[in-house]
Amino acid sequence: MKITNTIILALSLTFGMYSCKEKGCIDPQAENYDSNAEKDDNSCTYLSDKLVGTYTVSQDCAYSGSDNYSMTVIEGGNKSEIILQNLNNSVDVKATISGTNFTFKEDKAGITYEGSGYMNGSNGMTINLEICETYYYPCSDPDACSLSCTK
Repeated sequence: MKITNTIILALSLTFGMYSCKEKGCIDPQAENYDSNAEKDDNSCTYLSDKLVGTYTVSQDCAYSGSDNYSMTVIEGGNKSEIILQNLNNSVDVKATISGTNFTFKEDKAGITYEGSGYMNGSNGMTINLEICETYYYPCSDPDACSLSCTK
């Protein structure tokens, strides 16, 4: 009887060690995606959740100078998208999130807005933006802008 209990215990431990799947975030769109995880533990965090809010923007551009305005970030169609409302004090642009950064490129009435951004601390965001008039000609000399955004 003692040998049988020992065998059962040994088999249970062996089976338990090999049947446990590594837990973690299994969503590749999440900031903390774990490629080794096989079972979701509901620990996923998303940059989109952190970016949502209203920001005071200080914008400095090479050609058009400085401007201050308010911009709102809302959720996009999924966790890998956000909408930058009132970017450049004039347009709404959809941005795609990849890891801890986001990028965008959108044409609005002959003007192309292209750039990238990232979180800067817990209440800030930095955006590098290029604005180019493409209505008549291809862009050869965009207005390069740096945006410092604070919630």
